[in-house]
Amino acid sequence: MKIRRMTSQDIENVMKYEVIYFGQTLGENHFNIELNSEDAYFLVLEDESNNLCGYISSTVDEYAEILNFFIVESYRGKGLGYELLKAVIDEANKRHCKSIYLEVSVLNESAIALYKKCGFKIDRIRKSYYKDIDAYAMIKEL
Repeated sequence: MKIRRMTSQDIENVMKYEVIYFGQTLGENHFNIELNSEDAYFLVLEDESNNLCGYISSTVDEYAEILNFFIVESYRGKGLGYELLKAVIDEANKRHCKSIYLEVSVLNESAIALYKKCGFKIDRIRKSYYKDIDAYAMIKEL
């Protein structure tokens, strides 16, 4: 497995999985803009055959924010989500960010457990953040 910076060649594949897992995508235009931004830190995880296994998008400046994050279903339960999340945390530390922030569905127990394992704490509940589903706003102080 290897983690690398996302490129424009990854957009179509990442968007396909965003629709599968989130029901929507950040969109091609968003990716094209963000991939050229100094603050964007978008990573993909690939297996030995260069198949997409996971993806995380974040902005990293004074504060970091995780925007979207998935592990392809067939690769889950192998610690790969931890590796991707750790890569963003490491980059945020390297850039001297004060904290990392994210939202996660209150129903996504495995993601919540991962975030807690990595030191995130629930800051507050955001009502109906995902249409009719609440989200936890979680934060990790650095």
